[in-house]
Formats: sequence, structure tokens, C-alpha cells
Amino acid sequence: MKIQASTLLGNALSNPLVQNLPPFMSDLELATQLSNQPFFDIDWSSVPLSRRAVLLNQLKTTFCVTEFSIRVASSLQSLLWDGLLARDPCQPSQRRLIYEIAAYDETKFKDQPWRHEFTGGITVRGITGVGKSAAVNRFLSLLPKMIQHGRNESAQWVEFRQLVYLKVPIAYSGDYA
Repeated sequence: MKIQASTLLGNALSNPLVQNLPPFMSDLELATQLSNQPFFDIDWSSVPLSRRAVLLNQLKTTFCVTEFSIRVASSLQSLLWDGLLARDPCQPSQRRLIYEIAAYDETKFKDQPWRHEFTGGITVRGITGVGKSAAVNRFLSLLPKMIQHGRNESAQWVEFRQLVYLKVPIAYSGDYA
């Protein structure tokens, strides 16, 4: 007997780690969400020219969507959702893993056992000025950085703080080996 795709999707979306995220978006939806033109519909006639400089800093939030930025955002979105869906805390094996990690003794960090679970990641590469950092930052601005969860019987927690993403900027200098 075949399982309905809608059942699989329903199971995935019941994962508490994805329930408070923006919905998974198509490339067209990502382009719409990424675009930011803070001064697009502004009638400037009511503000004297000499006073408009006060608002110049808001121009920094302007974001023009490119094919590159959509590819970056789509990759980041997939990375995030894949990782969270794989770590569904309603699954007993994942709950056990969370408690094992929580029990680690931070004073014996070097002696902790190596975990063999797969953790994804991406590298955004390109020449200077193509918008790598801007694309990453704009996509991340669409997400909550942390989600505070209350009681959840399925996940068997009283409360849980979910760090949605951790961005680690790394300056690179040198040649690739």
C-alpha cells in the first residue's frame, strides 16, 4: 500500500522545529520576500530636501534580488529545513540524542565522544562584490534567530529554546590547496 505524499508532508510539518518558521518557499516566493525597497512608495514632497538626509541610513536595507541571491537563499532554506526535519524531537532517537548532548561535561570537552550524525553546511563563494554576504544576511533577516517553545507533549519537553541559525563569518586569505 502506497503512502500518500500529503501524509508525509503533514508528518514533516508537525515537527515543532519547523512550525514557527516562515513556510518553505519556491524561488518566486523567495524573490518576493527577499526584495526590499524601503523608499519605493514614498511621497517625498512633504519632506524638505534638507531634512531627507535623516533617512539615508535606511537605504542600506535596500535589497535587489538577483539570480545569485535566489540560489543562495534557496540553498540556505534547504539546508535549514533538511537539518531541522532530520532532528525531529518527537522521534525517540532524536530525543535521546538531545539528552545525551545536554549531559556532556563541558569541563571535559576534549574527552567527549565523536558524534557521527551528519551536519550540513554550505560555502558561498564568489568574487568580491557579487553580493555573497548581502544575500546571506537578507535571507537570514527573514528568519527568527531564536524560537522559545513552551510545553510539547510529543517532544516531551516543558520548554525549549531553539537557536534557528548560527552564522559564523570567516575571512579568507590565501590559496585553496
